[in-house]
Amino acid sequence: MRTVQRHEIDAEFAARQAEELHDTVVNWALIDLDKAPAQMNEAQYLTRSVWGYRLAGDAPAALAETWRSTVLAMQAGTAAFRAATRPAGTVVECRFGTETLPVRSEGPSFWTTGGEWLNACYLALVCREKERLDFLNSVSPDFLRDSAAGGSAAPYLYPWIQALQALWRGREDCQEHLYAAVEAIDPQGGRDRANLIAFPAMRVFEAVIAEDGAAFNDALFEGLEWHREHWTRDAERRRSPEGFVALPLLALACLATDLGIPVEVESEYLPGHLVRGEWVGEFPT
Repeated sequence: MRTVQRHEIDAEFAARQAEELHDTVVNWALIDLDKAPAQMNEAQYLTRSVWGYRLAGDAPAALAETWRSTVLAMQAGTAAFRAATRPAGTVVECRFGTETLPVRSEGPSFWTTGGEWLNACYLALVCREKERLDFLNSVSPDFLRDSAAGGSAAPYLYPWIQALQALWRGREDCQEHLYAAVEAIDPQGGRDRANLIAFPAMRVFEAVIAEDGAAFNDALFEGLEWHREHWTRDAERRRSPEGFVALPLLALACLATDLGIPVEVESEYLPGHLVRGEWVGEFPT
């Protein structure tokens, strides 16, 4: 079993941040989403941040509170798309924690871009949420492009999304989209996010669809090392809760586990209880 050590984290600071941001989520971000739907942007970001901070002090995800934060981040991610894919002005009832809250649609919006779709899909894979994954994988790339109107997207983004959607929906063009995504990454881009975060996930994904356990674990090990390299470039990145867990690689490790591919790499970036799905079904989601 190979191991990738997580970078050093200030656990006391992370614990304080988790509590403070959780209060912000409950008392502000999730309030009045039927009147201020743009708060879905903050709800997605803040719930993922709380999750990352929880994992700073509970790397294996052994505590129920960590699982609750995982579920809440997943629920927020899917809820954004549940609402936005309905006609503007429609109010959709969405579950957050133990509550069902109204969310108003604004149509394609800056909080429902391709990048946010990836986060939502990855979290749904971690939580083994088949119904939510069925829904997310029905969201069209054109809708995601409309959400990013006026902005720019990395060239690999939409082919990568289409590859994930093709696998989930059992289409034969999965590898075609994957190769297009890989080819869209600039090999001269140096050690940027595309090369250190997106490309490693694609290599892991390729091994998963080939059901090649050895290639999967080699790519996973290297991907975790590159994740650490990216998130330790400077002090700001080292403190970011996004870097405390390797979400794309975690999601694909969960998928591999469910397909019967053994995960033979350990890391605090890869919470073991989540990889093995040990919390799934613990309470309604």
